[in-house]
Amino acid sequence: MNQQQRTERLRGAALMAIGGVMTLLCGSCTLWWLGMAIWPLVTEAFHHRSLANADSYTDSWAQLIAVFALVIGGLPTALGLTLFFIGVRKYRRATPGVAAVDGDGGEG
Repeated sequence: MNQQQRTERLRGAALMAIGGVMTLLCGSCTLWWLGMAIWPLVTEAFHHRSLANADSYTDSWAQLIAVFALVIGGLPTALGLTLFFIGVRKYRRATPGVAAVDGDGGEG
C-alpha cells in the first residue's frame, strides 16, 4: 500500500468518524424532540379521548416542535449520514483487494 492509499484511507476513516458522531448526536436529539412532540397525542389516544376534541393549543405546539425538530435536527443528521457513506466509499476505494462499486454499476 502506497502513501496515497494510506492518506485516502485516513480521510475515509475521518469522514466516517465525523459523520457517525454527527448522525448519532443529531439523530438521537431529533428522535427525542419528535417523541416529546408526539407524546401529547399518544396520551390523549391512550386515555380514549377523541382527537377531534383535543386541545388545539397542545396540538399546534406539538406540530411546531415536530417541524423544528425535523428541520433543525434532520438536516445535520442527513449530512452526517452523507459524510459517513462518502467516508466508507473513500476507505474501500483505497483498500487493496476490496472492490468498490460505483453508482453506475461499474467497479472501482
